[in-house]
Amino acid sequence: RYALRGMLQRLGCEILDLGRIADDPEQIEQALHSAATMADMVITTGGVSVGDADYIAELLGRLGTINFWKINMKPGRPLAFGQLGDAIFFGLPGNPVATVVTLYQFVRPSILKRMGKTAPWTAPLVQIPLAEDLQKKGGRTDFQRGRLLQTPSGLQVTVIGQQASHIMSGMAHADCLIILAAEAEHAKAGSLVDIQLLEGLV
Repeated sequence: RYALRGMLQRLGCEILDLGRIADDPEQIEQALHSAATMADMVITTGGVSVGDADYIAELLGRLGTINFWKINMKPGRPLAFGQLGDAIFFGLPGNPVATVVTLYQFVRPSILKRMGKTAPWTAPLVQIPLAEDLQKKGGRTDFQRGRLLQTPSGLQVTVIGQQASHIMSGMAHADCLIILAAEAEHAKAGSLVDIQLLEGLV
């Protein structure tokens, strides 16, 4: 929640924080209705997966429109996007790293576009050699926290910290995201990988 607030403040957003809402569908519905009448964009974290206490997608489908739900990326698969009244809605995952990554990939470009900023609204991709071998499971695009290194052979990128989506310490020290394609299962040291600079947002 604090990382989310900090990133939105750096984008120049006026934030209306409705606080933490209990896992109760009636309370969540009331909060969503209130938020949609006050804001241009409604952002929630958590409650967007398929657990017994995850009500966001169901309520969005009833109160508004779901444009898409669940995406092929890690971290951040249970992302919901749609319309809630006149407001754009983003339901972000509850794990903190997944919250930051999905905000950077989806919410930030939407905000910049609505602010009238000049395209491109997404952060550009830059190719940098890997400092070490990387492994991943195939099937989903992987966003790993990384850090740039100046070496005798030039600029390289290395993974930093543990990559589990609930561990925020690596994100605190990262200056980029290393992006590995869905079909990839490994990347060799020295090979070029796509990165996105975090631009001081986190």
